Amino acid sequence: MKKVAIMTWSHYQNYGTSLQVTASTYTIQKLGYDVNVINYIPHGRLVTAVDYSDISYYTRKLASKIKNVSNKPYNDEAKKNSFNEFISKHIKLTKEYKTDSDLFQLNNQYDSFVCGSDQIWAPSIYNSKYFLDFVEDTDKIVAYAPSIGLSKIEDKYVQMLN
Repeated sequence: MKKVAIMTWSHYQNYGTSLQVTASTYTIQKLGYDVNVINYIPHGRLVTAVDYSDISYYTRKLASKIKNVSNKPYNDEAKKNSFNEFISKHIKLTKEYKTDSDLFQLNNQYDSFVCGSDQIWAPSIYNSKYFLDFVEDTDKIVAYAPSIGLSKIEDKYVQMLN
């Protein structure tokens, strides 16, 4: 059976992320492949369009936190445990990968690499790993419903990537 590795967001603990990685995995499995999700944990500074020197960023963030305090159905530890349990039940994760050389080793382990789905190509949080830049053979690369999460790409995003 051919082995496929999916590169997508899988470690963010929210419903959308968990559902998209589960749906992608199941869809590819139904096609007859052995599927693993690459347990990639980004490190360092990602390119981001957030201006952390702008006080309005923190004001919006604080207002959002205050608004959501009373609506939390369970504590953060319970939420973390629930998401971890869901992922371990429905997803086969690889060991954790953090560096370019770690990811490069995957070339010999998988027949194909799939990037997607979700907003993994968003210019506001650009990370070249989600473009599968570590895969040597471009014939092994498949894009499955990646998106950018924007209706238009503003100049500030393009300038940040240069």
